[in-house]
Amino acid sequence: MIRSMPAAVLALLLAGCTSEHPGDTGSVFRHFSIVDGAVAVHAEGIADAMVDADGGLTIAGNAIATGAGQRQLLARYHDGILQLRSDGVAVGRAGIRTAGKAIGSVVAGLVSGNPDKIEAKVDARAREVEQRVAELCDTLRGIRSTQDAIAAQVEAFRPYATITADDAGHCR
Repeated sequence: MIRSMPAAVLALLLAGCTSEHPGDTGSVFRHFSIVDGAVAVHAEGIADAMVDADGGLTIAGNAIATGAGQRQLLARYHDGILQLRSDGVAVGRAGIRTAGKAIGSVVAGLVSGNPDKIEAKVDARAREVEQRVAELCDTLRGIRSTQDAIAAQVEAFRPYATITADDAGHCR
């Protein structure tokens, strides 16, 4: 179960271990960070694009003109990144709870002379982590879909459409 988590999910878990407060600066996956509530979108070799909660897009300090539909997509993208961070935090917390229960189950199983029950107890707790990972992966796929829609409509955003099918597809 937990042993088979792909590296991309583990990277997301680690990236998600930031504060959940929108004003905090923190990394969310390798493509984004949160800066004062805005999403900084990273692409190699160029200035970050900034997406605010209202769907405003700024690149290298210059506001990019967008229509109402494009701003809606950008706002959904922004919200998706914040959700990804929250999902990552939830996975991390569930993992910590699972690890604590696993240690307790091992000790209790060995002390009581019932080591056969350890795996069942640990597997039951691991299902919570797997559910949280599934939610995180669904969020990442949604962000990729939104990213692709934005890139199709906003030429200036195209270099920032860096979430690949492999990122989204190999999440689970």
